[in-house]
Amino acid sequence: MPFQLGNKLAVGNRKQYFSAAIRKHMAQNPEAAAKVVKTLFAAAEAGDVSAARELADRIDGKAVARTELAGANGSALFPVTAINVVGVEPAAIVAGELERIADAEPAAD
Repeated sequence: MPFQLGNKLAVGNRKQYFSAAIRKHMAQNPEAAAKVVKTLFAAAEAGDVSAARELADRIDGKAVARTELAGANGSALFPVTAINVVGVEPAAIVAGELERIADAEPAAD
């Protein structure tokens, strides 16, 4: 089946499609949903770490993975204290760039 806009089976929509099917089934079978929740709680109480993690993720939301880049002892990776530009005049740079832009623009007819 070729990809088409609105195709519910397209790769990007699979999660939503599956989720919608589960929600529909749960709405039509509330006792089944309650049984699944009870089973999950029972597994977590029995020591199933993955069941406990699933409950925590559903109740509190998944933990956000954070990555911090730092050097030794928490210092910056590339500490910059100052940048010195020697022998360059800012006005000359601006004038040169304006001239380059003017030369590059096509002449108006």
